[in-house]
Amino acid sequence: MGNLNLEDYTKFHLDEEIPSLPEELFSLDLAVSRAMEQLDILKKNTGFYLFSIEEDFWELESHLQKGVKIYLDFSLIEKYKEFPDIPKDIKLITKCWIIELLTKVYPITAKKGYSDLLRALELSNGFQENKVDFLIRSIKNFKTTTGDKVMEETKKSFIRSLINFFIYTDIPVSDSYSPKLNEMYSKIREKTRARILPPAKEILIFSHYIEEYYGYLRLMQASLDEKIFYYPIIIWWKLTTIIPLRASEFCLITRDCLIYEDNKYKIRLPRSKEDFNPNRIQIIDIVEVTKEIYFLIKDYIDLTDPYGHSETLISYRALIFADKRGNRSSLKADTTYFHNGILSQLLRRFYKNIIEEKYNQYVPYENRLTPNLTRHIAFSSLMMQGISPIEIARLGGHKTITAQYHYSFHTEYWVDSEVFNLMKKFKYSVGISKSDNVNYIPDTIKLVAYLGIPNGKKKEHDLDIGFCIDKDQTCETNECIYGCSHWRITPKEILEKEHLIKEKLRKKRSNINELQTFLINIHKQILSDEITRRNPSTFNLMKTKAEQLKEEIYELASIEMLNIGGEF
Repeated sequence: MGNLNLEDYTKFHLDEEIPSLPEELFSLDLAVSRAMEQLDILKKNTGFYLFSIEEDFWELESHLQKGVKIYLDFSLIEKYKEFPDIPKDIKLITKCWIIELLTKVYPITAKKGYSDLLRALELSNGFQENKVDFLIRSIKNFKTTTGDKVMEETKKSFIRSLINFFIYTDIPVSDSYSPKLNEMYSKIREKTRARILPPAKEILIFSHYIEEYYGYLRLMQASLDEKIFYYPIIIWWKLTTIIPLRASEFCLITRDCLIYEDNKYKIRLPRSKEDFNPNRIQIIDIVEVTKEIYFLIKDYIDLTDPYGHSETLISYRALIFADKRGNRSSLKADTTYFHNGILSQLLRRFYKNIIEEKYNQYVPYENRLTPNLTRHIAFSSLMMQGISPIEIARLGGHKTITAQYHYSFHTEYWVDSEVFNLMKKFKYSVGISKSDNVNYIPDTIKLVAYLGIPNGKKKEHDLDIGFCIDKDQTCETNECIYGCSHWRITPKEILEKEHLIKEKLRKKRSNINELQTFLINIHKQILSDEITRRNPSTFNLMKTKAEQLKEEIYELASIEMLNIGGEF
C-alpha cells in the first residue's frame, strides 16, 4: 500500500484547484456542527472517510491510485495555538476547514491545502504581522526539492490555499496578509482565467424568467407542490441579490426572521454579533427590506406552516411532502433544518423544470448560477451605488474589510439589469394612442416620443433628433432626447436617424464603462490602502461617481426605448 506525496499531485491533478472563496461564514460552533454532518455524508457516500473529527491523524483514500493512502496529521498545527495572532482553537478550526474542502475537492487537493497552510505558518512565524513581506518574498523564491524554481501556477495554488483559509476563518491578521497575497496573485500570469460568474446575458435571462414565474405563482395558477418547491428559489434570488448573503447564511435564516417596527420591514440574519472591538467591523444582523420581500417571505411561511415545525425559514418538511418520489425524508436525519445542498438541488430543478421545460429556454450548464454566486451580484450592486466598503463589509458579514478583495465584481450584469428594469417600467407606465401603432411609452423619465402634441402646442424647433414643441425652448435636460417633456419624435424619423441614435448609444455605453472601471479601481484602492480608507473625500468621490453612473444608465435606458425592433 503506497503513499502519495505532494510532488505526485502536480503530476496527476494540477488542474484541480482549491477555490479562493469558501462558501461558509465562520462560527466555530456552527462550523463543527456542519463539519460533522458533512463528514457523515462523506462516509455514507464513499466509505473512505473512516476517521472522526476528534482524531488528530486522518487516513484518506487517493482517487488517483487505488490502495494509495493520504495522511493528515493535525498534531503538527497544535503548537501554533500559543502564537499571539493565531486562535486557540486553530486545530479544530483547521479540521473544519479541511472537511469543507473535502466536499469540493479530492483528498490530495485538501492535503495540499493543509500542507500550504503549515508551510505559511512556519515561514511567517504564526502569521506575525511583521512577517508579511517575508512570506511574499518566500513565495516568489519557492523552489522544488531538487532546487529548481517552481511553476507560477504552483505559487498561485499556494496563495489560493491561504486566501481560502483566511476567508473561511476571518482571523484578524488576514487584514495584513490578504491585500499583499491578492496583489501578488494578480501579478502572476495565468494560463487561463476561470470565469467565476456566468455571462451577464445569462444572468439577465434567469432574472427575467424568475420574475415571470413569480407572477405566475402570484396569480394562483401554480399547484401547491410547485409553490413549495420554487418559493425558496424566488426568496433566495430576491434577497441575496440585494444583501450579500452566503448560501449557508440564507439556509440558516430562522423561521421567526421577520420584524415589523416603526413602519419598517426588516429581516433578522443568522449572524452572531461580537463584543465591540474597534479593530473589527461590527456585523449587521438586522436589515431593512422592501415590503414586497417581507410579504413574499410571510406568504411562504403561511403556506408551509401546516407541514410541521421548522427551525429554518425554508421548510424541509414541506419539501418532503411535495416530493412525490417519497425518498427525500431518508436523505437527512434532522428534518427541521434546511441546508445549501438542498438549495442547490432546488436551483437545478428550477433550471430544468421551469426555465427549460416551461419557458423553453436552454442555459448551458457552465453558464448557470449556483447558490453562492448571487453574493457576487449583491457586492457589485452595492459598489456601483457608491456604498462604502466598510458598509458593504457590514452587510456582507465580513469582520475585516479586506475580505471583499476576493470577490469578483460583475458590474456588467448590474448595469444591464438596471437598464432592463427601467425599460420595463417605461413599457407599462402609460397608455398610447392606437394611431401611433407602437408598444410602449416611456413616461418614467418623461421621454415622450410618439405622444401627440398637446392642445395649444405645435412643432416649434427642429432638432438633430426629433423636434421641440416649446416656443421658448426652455430646456429641461442637457440633451432633449434624455427626458425633456417638450421633446417629440416620429417613428419615421427614428428609422431615418438610426445612425445618430446608435452613436449616442455607443457614447453612453462608453461613459458607463469608464465610470464602472473608476468605481471598481477606487474600491480596490480603499481595500488595499489604509490612508485612502481614512480619507473622507474618497467616499464623497465614490458617491459622486455613483450618481453620475445612475444618471448615465437612466439616459441609456431612454435611448434604448427608441428601439422598437430590438437592440441597435
